[in-house]
Amino acid sequence: MKRMKKVVDNKRLMLKVCDLFYNHNETQQTIAKQLSISRPTVAKILEQARATQMVRIIIPDLAEDSHFELERKLEASFGLKEVIIVDEKKDNYAQKDEVAKAAAEYLERLVKDGKNIGVSMGTTLGHIAKHIHPKIAKNAMFIPLVGGIGQVGMELHSNYLVEELANAFKAQYILLHAPAKVSKKVIKEGLIGEAYIEKIIKLTNKLDIALVGLGVPNRYSTTMATGYYDEHEMEQMRKKHVAGDICMNFYDIEGSTEQFEMNETVIGIDIKKLKTVKYSIGVACGEEKVNAIRGAIAGQYINVLVTDVGCARKLIEEMDERKKL
Repeated sequence: MKRMKKVVDNKRLMLKVCDLFYNHNETQQTIAKQLSISRPTVAKILEQARATQMVRIIIPDLAEDSHFELERKLEASFGLKEVIIVDEKKDNYAQKDEVAKAAAEYLERLVKDGKNIGVSMGTTLGHIAKHIHPKIAKNAMFIPLVGGIGQVGMELHSNYLVEELANAFKAQYILLHAPAKVSKKVIKEGLIGEAYIEKIIKLTNKLDIALVGLGVPNRYSTTMATGYYDEHEMEQMRKKHVAGDICMNFYDIEGSTEQFEMNETVIGIDIKKLKTVKYSIGVACGEEKVNAIRGAIAGQYINVLVTDVGCARKLIEEMDERKKL
């Protein structure tokens, strides 16, 4: 008895299905009805067409995007959910703006109704809100991850950035009316025991997204610009091999925070909480941020990275050098 040929092996039918689907933008359900076959059969035919290379999907932009392979390599090498790399710019301001624009586009994909978004502090984060296209995220809440009362650099503080981003998304926000850092741990404990501040700290346990800047201990850093640390204190941290900070929580190249006692006087999120956030987005640019990025990844404080190509290449170079040792 002669075996009946499978429908999915019918070349003429396969061509017809592919023409309708790819050239005429018909849905699988419409094609099934038109050709008197089931929708699962249409799906199998399309799958078979790709497997046999009757249909080849070419994405021209990937060939033109010189950063695509570098992004994939960093994702695989460091176990990150996503890496977004932008071109290098001539000056620092333009570079931060370019990175911020990419971060804004990524945020637009993630911020949806009812989401809780935590925001840290920093100059690059300060560029993001202006790049957000008008969008309404109902009942989304922007939450400061660190206190924000200071004498200088108010536009760098978490509270300011939270308000700017919430307005861009037509979302809700709450402010943390407390300094980012106090002189003694006992003062911190007293402040975070206040009902209003305690409420905000507890909200950081329920983040869907965290947007964090990565700082470095130099005279141009946000930590210095906001007046909370002086050069002498920064020098003391460098002697302890500090790599960077997130929300004024300092860490070394391995992501360890234990040797930095000053973290205990910061009012805001304990960055170890960032390990449980589904999307913790580190935003940083410039080769001087390489160690801060490495430490943040090692500590699992970020799982998404937005950076520039120079910084990305330096990360790969250092990784390749370590492999040779």
